[in-house]
Amino acid sequence: MLNSSHMDREQELKQVRALLASNGLDDSQIAQLLQEAEDSGDYTEMTAQDWEDIEREGLTLLRARKSA
Repeated sequence: MLNSSHMDREQELKQVRALLASNGLDDSQIAQLLQEAEDSGDYTEMTAQDWEDIEREGLTLLRARKSA
């Protein structure tokens, strides 16, 4: 029998796979990214600084695409 944390993890993996697929990644790329995430160990809660860094990176990428 699966415990609830395992079931939650499986649901999270399904959601991540669907999100990545909707952004044009193929199954092999998705599998590789998910394996890297699993191999990296337990996840940690995001900090405000983490979100700021992600936002800054995203805006940089967006600006680069607009200027290309």
